Order: sequence, then structure tokens, then C-alpha cells
Amino acid sequence: VHYHLKDLMAGLQQTNLEKALLAWCRLNTK
Repeated sequence: VHYHLKDLMAGLQQTNLEKALLAWCRLNTK
């Protein structure tokens, strides 16, 4: 089975980016 590593990494990066943005917003709203 050939995994689409690029798609997987892109998905992980997008998820991590969203988490980082949420955490950053929380810090700035205090």
C-alpha cells in the first residue's frame, strides 16, 4: 500500500496550525 505522505503531512500541518492559532488567540485574549 502506497501512502500519500504529502497529503498526510499536509493534513497534520493544517491541524497543527489550527491548534497553534487557537492557542495563540487564547493567550492574546487574556
